[in-house]
Amino acid sequence: MSTHRKQSGFTLVETIFYILLLVVLFSLIIQTLLTITGTFQKIERTATINKSAIFGIERIVRETRNADAVVAASSVFDDTAGALTLSDTNSSGGSVTKSFSLVDGAIRFALDGTDQGSLTPSDVDVTELRFYHIESSVSSEAIRLRITVVPKSGTTTDAVTFYNTAVVRGAYAN
Repeated sequence: MSTHRKQSGFTLVETIFYILLLVVLFSLIIQTLLTITGTFQKIERTATINKSAIFGIERIVRETRNADAVVAASSVFDDTAGALTLSDTNSSGGSVTKSFSLVDGAIRFALDGTDQGSLTPSDVDVTELRFYHIESSVSSEAIRLRITVVPKSGTTTDAVTFYNTAVVRGAYAN
């Protein structure tokens, strides 16, 4: 009389198959996590760029709109490292000059020649600060602004260019 014992467990082929299935599954999970992480980092860099550029642009536009005139002699137009100098009147009626320039990858603001600090944070580089002086025959003038910003942690393909235009109100108020 022969007795067959029922075998329990997995065969070698089944074990190898399950191991391969787990390796493929884990590879897909890791690839998905890496993609999600890369996308999140790109979104963070883009948010940093946008926040930095918007702050700098808003300050330049606000000061330009409130200025009495553009001082063309001390401004640099149509250059990647442009500079803009504005003349304005302070609250006590005195004359002040306000300047914006690109220094070491940062937009700098100066009041009467004294540096007031950077308008951009240290985690971004401004690679282009370009001003265009627009004059009309009706005694009005404007400044067209172009700023290109890239995160220091990113690549040059992460660079974003922003544009804005501001009319100098003092030019047509007189």
